[in-house]
Amino acid sequence: CDFCGGTPSVDSISVTGGLTASATTSSAGMSGMGTGTNISVSFDPGAAYQSLAVGESASETITVVINDGQGNLSSRNIIVTIDGVNDDPTASAILAANTNEDAGVVGIDLLSTANDIDASDDLDVSGVGVTSSDGRSVGFSVDAETGAFNFAAGQFNDLAVGESATVTVAYDVVDGNGGVVANTAEITVEKLIDLQPEVL
Repeated sequence: CDFCGGTPSVDSISVTGGLTASATTSSAGMSGMGTGTNISVSFDPGAAYQSLAVGESASETITVVINDGQGNLSSRNIIVTIDGVNDDPTASAILAANTNEDAGVVGIDLLSTANDIDASDDLDVSGVGVTSSDGRSVGFSVDAETGAFNFAAGQFNDLAVGESATVTVAYDVVDGNGGVVANTAEITVEKLIDLQPEVL
C-alpha cells in the first residue's frame, strides 16, 4: 500500500492437483490510510471433478504468494470445496443382431450402451415396454438391476417363409439420483427355413 511505501502484487499462484488459478489486483480506498490493493483469485475446476456424484465433494488448496512491493514475500492458502451435482446418464440405441424363431431364449443387455459421468452412480432400467412390428403381444423378463432382457423366440414360430418381426424394447435408464434417459433396443426375429430331406 502507499502508506507502507510499496504496492503489493502476486508473485506466484498454484493449485494442488495440477489445476490452475489466476489472480488480479486492483486499487482500493482505505479509510484514513490512503490507497490499498485488492487481490482477487479465480479458480475454475473445469471438467476435473465431473465424476463427483450428488452428495460427494472434494477440496483444492490454492496457494498465493504475495510480494509487498518492498521485496518481502508472504503466502496465503485458500481452501476451495467442490460439490458434486447429479448428471443425467447417457445411452444410445441398441440394434441387436438378427435371430430366428428356433433360437430359444434370446437376451439383450439393455445397459450395454449406458454411461454416467458420475462415477459412483448405479445405473438400472425402469419402465420397460415391448412391442412387435406385427402387433403381437410378446412375453419377456427383465432384471432392472443388471439390464438383462430375455424373451423366447419360439413365440414367433407362426411366421411364414419370408416373414420377420422386429421386437422393440422401450425403457428408461435411471441413476438412482433423479437422472433419467430414454432408450430403445431392437432385434429382428426371422423365419427359419426348415430344409426337408430329399425323398429318394
